[in-house]
Amino acid sequence: MKNSKRAVVVGAGLVGSLWAILLAKRGYEVDVYERRPDVRRMGFLGGRSINLAMSDRGWRAIQLAGIEDQIRSVAIPMPGRMMHSEEGDLTFQPYGKEGQAIYSVSRGGLNLALLDIADRYENVQLHFDQICRRVDVDRNALLFENAQNGERTEVETPLIFGTDGAFSAVRNTLQKLPMFNYSQQYLEHGYKELSIPPTADGGFRMEPNALHIWP
Repeated sequence: MKNSKRAVVVGAGLVGSLWAILLAKRGYEVDVYERRPDVRRMGFLGGRSINLAMSDRGWRAIQLAGIEDQIRSVAIPMPGRMMHSEEGDLTFQPYGKEGQAIYSVSRGGLNLALLDIADRYENVQLHFDQICRRVDVDRNALLFENAQNGERTEVETPLIFGTDGAFSAVRNTLQKLPMFNYSQQYLEHGYKELSIPPTADGGFRMEPNALHIWP
């Protein structure tokens, strides 16, 4: 570990890819390890695809990374919510003052954009199909297994960031440490995703600049 400005980020989702960009801008040599294949080659992300409603706090993180213009180009402003009554009436409720809005962003599209931006930095290396099998916090070492051929690689680094989601290998290791508090709760609710096709001329069937809520 000769270079103290090295970091390993486990997970290349929204948080991991954005964090890699922020670290790179601060001069760190960053290695990002992701268990999935490179989703950019497939052109889409499987799994949860519900859009993000990104507020001011999210934009501040995007601004810190210096990529606001690139992300705004794929975002839709939503200055308020559209309430649908049981009788079919529509009521628009603004979120704030005129000009204020949250933004609807495709979760998958945003992740693809962040990966592309991170990949442009010479000091960022992206490693896909890499399953984190072990985290040694005493040695600051991680063991990765290639999902394609089973080859294992140990990596030592001064800094480890776990951004590997719901079934985090990094968090699983930390849970076993003394005095580490952790709690997990499951919601009883699920969600149903509906796809509403565009109109014949390619337009929106509903008001695009609002978050739609049904009773």
